[in-house]
Formats: sequence, structure tokens, C-alpha cells
Amino acid sequence: MPVRIASQGEPGRPWSHLQPVLDAEQDWGNSTRDGFRYIPQNGGWFAFMRRPLNIEGLRAAFEFPEHITCGRQDDGDTWLVDTANDVRIDAVNPHRRLGPPRPPPHRPAPQAVRAMTARCRLRTSTDPS
Repeated sequence: MPVRIASQGEPGRPWSHLQPVLDAEQDWGNSTRDGFRYIPQNGGWFAFMRRPLNIEGLRAAFEFPEHITCGRQDDGDTWLVDTANDVRIDAVNPHRRLGPPRPPPHRPAPQAVRAMTARCRLRTSTDPS
């Protein structure tokens, strides 16, 4: 039988009704990214998870009020949002590539390094000081 999630948290702790969700995710091997449970951001409260949420497990374990929804985007990111209390749990798919691939770092060819080293030695050996 699913656990019913309250429609709002305690006074001064608007995220507290979603604490069972974070506890379940932790039991399933997930954790928050920053070491904090919820952090204030943009007028709401956020928890950022290290791995995608277990959406199917959450839907099976909990009964959510209408204003609390969860889902998975096409790119694998997952979320749970409480629109009435401005509380959100987000998880970015760790296998999704963010942005275009970076070019490899510039490294001079070994011949160029040897030539630069030889020029530096030549300058320092002829320097009168």
C-alpha cells in the first residue's frame, strides 16, 4: 500500500513533506549531490540528486497529491516538483553529454618542444650576465 504524501510541509520547512521521497531514494542507493538535503534557490527549495530518480519506484511507493508530479525527460533527466510549495527534486542523467564535445588540449609536437628548449639553452649560454 503506497504511503500518502502530505500536501504541504511544516511551517518554516516547506520541503518536509517530501522527506520520505529523499529517504526512499537514499535507501535505493541515491544521494544528494551537494551533501545538503534542500537548498533555497530562485524563491523555491531544491534538492539535486547524484543519479536519476527511481520514478517507477516512487510512483509505486507513494501516493502524491495532484500538485506533486514526477517524470523523466527524453534525455534521461528526472524530476519531482511540488508546484504549490515551490519544492523540486532534480537529477541530471550522468551519461548525457552536456554541450558540444571539447577539442583536445593543445600540446605542441615533440619536435617543437625540442626546438624551443634548444633556443632557450642557446640564449642563456650566450647571455653575458
